[in-house]
Amino acid sequence: MLSARGRIELDRDPVTWMEDSFESLDIELLPLTPAVAVLAAQFKTLHGDPADRIIVATALAHGAELLTRDEKLRASDVVRTLW
Repeated sequence: MLSARGRIELDRDPVTWMEDSFESLDIELLPLTPAVAVLAAQFKTLHGDPADRIIVATALAHGAELLTRDEKLRASDVVRTLW
């Protein structure tokens, strides 16, 4: 999305860039499961951005801390955050 809006410039197509980045940094891409989707829809105190809700739900479902600079997510106390 940042590439499509011209906010960042990539040296290859976005899919290849992401796949190469995940592999080189040993990042595991977690799936959007039905459990994550349902959890994301159930937050009462989290703002309405569906992408943020999915990210938070994924972190919770996997017992992970979320690395974010998003102040709204950090202030929500829905998920443990770093940074």
